[in-house]
Amino acid sequence: MNSSQQQVSDGRIGQLETLLAEKEQEAVYYRRIAEESGKNSLKQITELSEMVVERNRIMAELNQKVAELEKALAKVKLLEGIIPICMYCKKIRDDKDSWLQMERYIASHSEAEFSHGVCPHCFEEQMKKLEEEEMLDPSS
Repeated sequence: MNSSQQQVSDGRIGQLETLLAEKEQEAVYYRRIAEESGKNSLKQITELSEMVVERNRIMAELNQKVAELEKALAKVKLLEGIIPICMYCKKIRDDKDSWLQMERYIASHSEAEFSHGVCPHCFEEQMKKLEEEEMLDPSS
């Protein structure tokens, strides 16, 4: 879940919580009216029943959103702290003292994926090496 989706989800949860609080206040109000009048009129009971059904629906939706957020949070992997990296080959030492390729380490500790390309500087260097090898070995 990206930050934009998180904000939308958080906003929806806030709306549900506000709506739930309003419905609970209405229920308290109607209960008080029913108690004060001493009458349990059918209309008041019906309204209370509808409010309870609505409250339960909101609670179910709120619980579903909380479960979705907890599931998303469980998926989140963070890279933090000092990461020991070889200054020559750029491999990273993991918790088991094994040296892993940077891509493999980052992929196993985050949701990141890699695609490879060649930067212009490295392209030039590799082309020079290939040309030098061809000059040294003209048979190829």
